[in-house]
Amino acid sequence: MLIILILTIALCASLTLLVQQASNLSQAGQTGVHISTRQSKDSGGHADSLARTTTERGKVSQNPGSGPPSPESAPPAANPPTLPAGVVNLNSADASQLESVKGIGPVMAKRIVEYRTKIGAFTSVDQLLEVQGIGSKTLDKLKSSLVVQ
Repeated sequence: MLIILILTIALCASLTLLVQQASNLSQAGQTGVHISTRQSKDSGGHADSLARTTTERGKVSQNPGSGPPSPESAPPAANPPTLPAGVVNLNSADASQLESVKGIGPVMAKRIVEYRTKIGAFTSVDQLLEVQGIGSKTLDKLKSSLVVQ
């Protein structure tokens, strides 16, 4: 009976590691990070650690559960698309950038930034109708100078 219990625990531990590795591999496929496993002995005598390798930054070793990789080891963020002159991205502009749009003053810019913080991000320029003080006429004037990315 004891042998069956030990084998069951070992099987559960193996399946847990397999699921974690599959999860890491799927994340690596989405972010462009290559993950390989290698054997190493830690202080407890266990032999499993992950080595993360990125093509841009070189090799970074990380033990499971030690948190996310440091910013220096993370792959560089994609360059944001270049916007035409006079066009402002609602999801990345600060209040001063919003004020550069004709028809948006300091108070309105502050309301837009506060609303964006509240909702997380704009999904369309039309969501500005939900900001206090912006009606359909004002939105029509602003639409050509604003984008959501």
